[in-house]
Amino acid sequence: MSVFQVLKIGRKLHPNTVLIIDNYDKYYVYDRDCYVIYQILNFDIKGKKNLFIWNRIEYLPYLVKKLKEQKIEYQVLCRRHGYEIVDEGCFSDNQYSRFLKNGKLCYKRKQKINQIYSFLNDNIERKFIQKIIHQIEEVIDEG
Repeated sequence: MSVFQVLKIGRKLHPNTVLIIDNYDKYYVYDRDCYVIYQILNFDIKGKKNLFIWNRIEYLPYLVKKLKEQKIEYQVLCRRHGYEIVDEGCFSDNQYSRFLKNGKLCYKRKQKINQIYSFLNDNIERKFIQKIIHQIEEVIDEG
């Protein structure tokens, strides 16, 4: 069974749960769960399907600790054992939806800022860029 089929089934059974796929030495978080992780840890989201990868095994305990602190339900599925659940956290006051909404907003804002910065970098002389960026940062900090 492919990862995407497992995630599709898992999403139907647990719609407000972060699903983490353990694939030997890497961990994957897909689709909307990436926004939750982005909101908590501010890690990068990569790829068109919002694929989120950790290359080091020591990140998982740190992530699980943060998810528990924020009361966000999670499941770690082990790919080498047929996507068996190896760790999970359930909370009566699950905060998944709140972090998903905030994560999407923050990520879109960051993407927009990066687009503006790239445009300014390509189209305006260097001596004016710092002044304009400073003004933009002031507006963002106020908002």
